[in-house]
Amino acid sequence: MDFIGIKLRGIKSNSYVVGEYINGGGEGGVYRIAGDSTQVLKLYHDSKMTPTQYVPNMREHLEKKLRIMVNYPVSCYNAQGKLSVAWPQDVVYYNNKFVGYVMPCVTTNKKIYDVCREKSRVQMFPNYTWKYAVILALNLSWTVNSIHEKGYCIGDFNPNNILIDKHGNVTLIDTDSFDIKEPKGGYNYKCMVGVPEMLAPELQGRGNLQNPRVKFTQETDNFSLAIHIFNLLMNNCHPFNCINISKEHSSSNMAPLSVDIAEGHFYYGRPLPKGIELPDTAPDYSMLPQYIRGLFERTFRYTASTAYSVAKTRATAKEWLIALEWMRKERYSICEKDQHHTYLESYGKCPWCKIEKNKRANSLTISGLNNRITNFNATAQTANSVNTINSTPERSVVPLYIVFVLVGLISGFLLAPVFQKMLAELDVTWKLDTLRILSVIVGLIVAPIGAHLFEENYVEADTGWPLLFTSLLVPVGIMLAALAIGLVVFLVILVFYIACVIFFFFCVCTALGGS
Repeated sequence: MDFIGIKLRGIKSNSYVVGEYINGGGEGGVYRIAGDSTQVLKLYHDSKMTPTQYVPNMREHLEKKLRIMVNYPVSCYNAQGKLSVAWPQDVVYYNNKFVGYVMPCVTTNKKIYDVCREKSRVQMFPNYTWKYAVILALNLSWTVNSIHEKGYCIGDFNPNNILIDKHGNVTLIDTDSFDIKEPKGGYNYKCMVGVPEMLAPELQGRGNLQNPRVKFTQETDNFSLAIHIFNLLMNNCHPFNCINISKEHSSSNMAPLSVDIAEGHFYYGRPLPKGIELPDTAPDYSMLPQYIRGLFERTFRYTASTAYSVAKTRATAKEWLIALEWMRKERYSICEKDQHHTYLESYGKCPWCKIEKNKRANSLTISGLNNRITNFNATAQTANSVNTINSTPERSVVPLYIVFVLVGLISGFLLAPVFQKMLAELDVTWKLDTLRILSVIVGLIVAPIGAHLFEENYVEADTGWPLLFTSLLVPVGIMLAALAIGLVVFLVILVFYIACVIFFFFCVCTALGGS
């Protein structure tokens, strides 16, 4: 139907004359309103009203949902007066037939993934630095929090529905797909669509999202929000994006991103399992402040069996809002080699130069290996090369092993007199020099074992110094090892003695039988 020039009626007794067509998609078209530059009309195609298995009357369903949104609105503007959510302002009819709704006019067509792609962000933000990403994440958190405070859920929280402008403002669109519940525990007009790469684990593999048993919640929004923030802060990398190069699980078709989400394969901030690599575009995870990493880990650290039980503990939009405001106020350094390379002063080195170095090296040495998506735009997914240069944790474990071995050497030498006295109590005499050699050998065996036990904690800790002091446990390990060796020697002697007695009796019995 051609709506241009038609007069529509709203539930608030307002009338709207349909102006020129702006753009549209599969659901409907967006039109200007004659004489009003601040608002636009979204008018549905008839195909949008097709009944489904779970929604037999789609037109009535959408009409009631939008009426609730109009009558119980979310503020469209943030504290600075910038549009943050294109919330429905009126429901419109043509010849008493519901056809669409009125919403604020959005003046930008740039989507959030544009700032995540290097080429497009340079065009949009000529002076782009990492701090822009922090501000965008902060503004996105504010918008989500304002929606959650009203008791609503976003549901289909994908990059196509998040617009940004050159000033860093964020606007959520396609709000008619939100998950809306009537006030005071009424009917739930659920979200019925979603992008697998953005869905929480409890929504993965559930089949038709229109099914009432598949529930979007603020917790599922929190999961998607954390993915967006991770993507912004970590150079367009998805938190569950990794390369499995092992023989039994090497194909990206066999291991889609949705499977990694369902099973909780979040590999940042811990030693990588054998055969797993992170994207070469991923900066060092430890460049993020601990309070930011803590929120990511609360949201993404789970297993297939714990995903449901930990959903309530995910970082909320309000917590992100507070944490990102702290991060915005941190002190930042500018790289001497490139003024667009900005990083936290507390981190102390430029992570972006390292990425460029890795990419240059990989372009010379790697071919034919594809990465699963790092740009998770639902309509245009791209791939990056495997990172084979920086696959080990950033903090080297060499100092940990050196300290443990040194403590083992010193402890073994100093404990020898103690062992000599212990043996004297058992009427066993050993030379002190011999005991020192044996004790040092035991120390050299115990020390690396102890270092290995603390290796993972040492790598993941913000600072490794406290864990170096765990080397003081090495003397205890030497003592226990000495006792274990003594016990083994005693058991060997006892077994040998019993064997000799049995052999003696066997010989005697044989001799007597022969005579």
